[in-house]
Amino acid sequence: MTGYSNTRTVTTAGLLAALGAFAAQPAMSADLLVKNYLPPKHPFQTGVTLPWIKDVAKATNGSVKVKLSATKVGPPPKNWQIVTKGLADVVLLANIFQPKRIQMLTISEIPMSSPRALKTSKALWTTHEKHFAKANEYKGTKLVGSFVLTGNVIHSGGKPIRTPGDLKSFKLRAALCISTRVFKELGAVPVASGPSKIFGLNVFVIKSIMPSVPLSAIFRGIAPFFAADIVRLLMVVFIPGLAV
Repeated sequence: MTGYSNTRTVTTAGLLAALGAFAAQPAMSADLLVKNYLPPKHPFQTGVTLPWIKDVAKATNGSVKVKLSATKVGPPPKNWQIVTKGLADVVLLANIFQPKRIQMLTISEIPMSSPRALKTSKALWTTHEKHFAKANEYKGTKLVGSFVLTGNVIHSGGKPIRTPGDLKSFKLRAALCISTRVFKELGAVPVASGPSKIFGLNVFVIKSIMPSVPLSAIFRGIAPFFAADIVRLLMVVFIPGLAV
């Protein structure tokens, strides 16, 4: 297991006065649009976005209404542009999509820095508010929340990875951040790719750890989700109003 944690943040260009979240715009908006691109049962939805929406309603006595976009407003890597251009008021942003702009929070990605994501997330937020906020890396938006994920696990369908030496010349997928540099230093051959490419790779990861399961059976398992994405894409193409 690696000690890498992928930092994600929630940014908003709106004004949430009751929560202390102030944006560049001076006017208060009674309606906030959250860019929605995740399925209803996704952990980010049930554990982050939906609870936050309820907190906003409670803190403002219902004067600020938050709603999810009916369809994808744009691809996740463009979330920064989407919120700064006003296409959505709130987005869930992975900092790896803004490596030149957002750098200080990547301190949380140092391997083996913390055993638990919750503990690291709390420490990261405290550190940002006390020290990093002065750098204004989120200029044009307001950071209203920040969290990290648990350390990634190395899946190997061949030789077991028990020591750093086992990674020498070992080819593996790595996120577009500090983990790629760490793997290179350990002699591995990381293939950098963003989150949008993980899901296709997962099919082959499952095959490598469950060799007895036919690849065709795995593809049949993901077929409903793939079909749903195609249907959603066709709806946006033929009914453009859904994307607004």
